[in-house]
Amino acid sequence: AAPHVSGLAALILSLNSALTPTQVRSAIESTAEDKGPAGRDDEYGFGIIDANAALSSIVPSVSISLTSDGLVELGVLALGSTADTSSDIQTVEVTAGPADLNIKSTNFSDGANTWLLGATNGTDQVFWEFSDDGLAWTTFSTASSLFSLEPNVAQGATKDIYFRLTLPTVTSSNNEHSATVTIVATEP
Repeated sequence: AAPHVSGLAALILSLNSALTPTQVRSAIESTAEDKGPAGRDDEYGFGIIDANAALSSIVPSVSISLTSDGLVELGVLALGSTADTSSDIQTVEVTAGPADLNIKSTNFSDGANTWLLGATNGTDQVFWEFSDDGLAWTTFSTASSLFSLEPNVAQGATKDIYFRLTLPTVTSSNNEHSATVTIVATEP
C-alpha cells in the first residue's frame, strides 16, 4: 500500500504544492473507504485510499479562466490622447464558484521611468481604467490595490473586461510603458 499512498500524496501536491504534510495526510485519511471497525484500526488502518475523493477534497472551491491573448496593446498614443480596448475584450469565466471577482494593476513602467497610478502631478497624470460594460469606468487609483469587478458571479458565468488609458499631456519619457493586471477570485 505504501507506493499507492506515496503516489497519491504526489498527485495531491501536484495540484497544490503549498499544502503541508499534515494537510496531505488529512486529505488521504479523511477520504479513505473505512473497513473493519469504524475509524482507524490495527488491521485496516484508515481503510482503502480513494484517490478521486482525496484529489477532489483539495481542489479549490473557486477558480477562473481568462480568455485573452495575454496582452492589451493600445499602440503608440499621442500625449493627452485616450484609447480603449473595445476591439480587444478580455473575458473571465468562473469555472468553479460562485466567486467574487476583483482586479488590480501595477504602476506603468518602462524599467527606468514609472507613471504612478492616482498620482496628482497635474499634466504628468496618467489615467488607467477598467469597465465591465465599456460605459462606466473605474480608475485604478492605487497600484496593487484590489478593486471590485463583480460580486457573487455564478459558476459558468462570464464577465467581460475593458481597459482604457488616457495619457498625460506632458511627460519626460518617450519610452514604451506597460503594467500588469491581475484578476483575483475569492469565495463570496
